[in-house]
Amino acid sequence: MHLQPLTPNDKTKIVRYLQKKPHSLASYAFESIFIWRPHFKILWQTINKKLCIFYKDSVGCFMILPPLGGLDAKTVGSCFDHMGGINCNKELSRIENIEEDELGFFKKNDFRVYEKSKDYIVRTQEMADLEGDRFRHKRNLVNFFNKNNVSVFRAYKDRDMAQVLELYNSWMNGRKDKNSDSIYTGMMEDSRKALCAFLKSRKKLNVEARVVECGGRISAFTSGFPVSRKLFCINFEFSDLSFKGIAQFIFNAFAKELAKYPEINIMDDSGIDNIRNTKLAQARLSRPPAAKPSAALPGMTLRMVAQRARLRSGFSARSSAIETLADTKPARTKNTACDKPNHPHLDLSALQICMLEAMQCPCGANNKEFFGTSLHCASVGKGIMARPLRT
Repeated sequence: MHLQPLTPNDKTKIVRYLQKKPHSLASYAFESIFIWRPHFKILWQTINKKLCIFYKDSVGCFMILPPLGGLDAKTVGSCFDHMGGINCNKELSRIENIEEDELGFFKKNDFRVYEKSKDYIVRTQEMADLEGDRFRHKRNLVNFFNKNNVSVFRAYKDRDMAQVLELYNSWMNGRKDKNSDSIYTGMMEDSRKALCAFLKSRKKLNVEARVVECGGRISAFTSGFPVSRKLFCINFEFSDLSFKGIAQFIFNAFAKELAKYPEINIMDDSGIDNIRNTKLAQARLSRPPAAKPSAALPGMTLRMVAQRARLRSGFSARSSAIETLADTKPARTKNTACDKPNHPHLDLSALQICMLEAMQCPCGANNKEFFGTSLHCASVGKGIMARPLRT
């Protein structure tokens, strides 16, 4: 199978396939796929008139989305054959971000479905108006910021890039001081690379970006892109939190400019409690929803849960069976699980660790644990399992 590297020139064709049906998951946007080029070699090809997109790195290969343009056993089989020819560990072979309306196909073909992180969706008008008691706290924070600061909310310009990256570094270091978890901090580092790619390519993409200036310095940044005519995704948002209320201010101001989109996807929670709590508060949900994006394996029982309002779920399919779920948490370190001689140990990025969902050592060793958890980089929006798997 000859695969082509994804370039901005491919956008028209990819978008044509993405728009064959409406989507709610943030992953179903060219911008969401493209910005992860710093971490993956992104490849695509039409197979049986279906468009198939693969992510490939030093660890292995997987599909970021199911085949676009319809599902059939022949095409899915060809995709798994291709991934199986690359992946020494067949458990790496999988299809991410399968939406709920396509689960019937995977159930019919005996795939195992795994739950994954949720994409949170809010009503644009509510975020713009902040009316009523539900939004009193956020409204007060916006008013406090406006009362105590002279600020400018404006469109991002190319000359802003250095200041935006400086702001991100400051924001990231502040987050690290409060949460030293190696996966969480590594995800922020990986997201910085994606942010750089996003800013450098933004003119070739269908993106919107805004900044807030305070005292002539950029103190907040936000950006996003349309997923459909009715849904906009905000993929980056960070700020100088020494300005009380600035995070609420920039989100509110951006929402006011997105009135033509009834809903905003604020992406997933990465399986991390503090992100989940923040997004639940933003979405104004009374309790965590049950529905999650998941993964599927051939030859095993389908598992899925019901969806509740204001969330959207995705699923993911894999090519080899894993029998049990465990509750251990891996360290972000080199691979010391394999004791075979001459096997190169891997120094994985947080994003690579996030994408590994329960696996053996890539050399095939199955007597010891390799990395066993899947979390997901918050900025990309595709759901991944928040529970580890073990062989």
